[in-house]
Amino acid sequence: MPLDEFSIVSRDTAGNFVGSHKIFKRKAAGMKQVIYCEEKYWVRPYTVAWTQTEVENKRIVRVEYSAGKGWRPICANPQTQVTLNDFGIKQDASEVMYFGGFNGASEGVFDSMKRGFSTPKADEKPAGSYHTN
Repeated sequence: MPLDEFSIVSRDTAGNFVGSHKIFKRKAAGMKQVIYCEEKYWVRPYTVAWTQTEVENKRIVRVEYSAGKGWRPICANPQTQVTLNDFGIKQDASEVMYFGGFNGASEGVFDSMKRGFSTPKADEKPAGSYHTN
């Protein structure tokens, strides 16, 4: 285990730990380089979505550092510094969280669901179902 660890940490308004996502100083598959408080890190889109949803849930998120002697905040408000748009993702953070990461769809999941339940247009063939066999 490395001596230096960096994470985005979520805390409640009393400062109690709620959760965290590890962020990295080295490149790894599925990650993108971002900058928090003028420092470079590598993160997953899922982590950025989680950060946003934690703030929406009225939690405090910060980049924190540990060298084995406890966690120290080093960067406030990471949710304002890196967003899903920086990854080219147009989905809501809750959709990214639900699917466990970016699902690659150009439309949101709710748009797909709405389209799936809508009545077909006159020139469209209705979608089949295994119930119709």
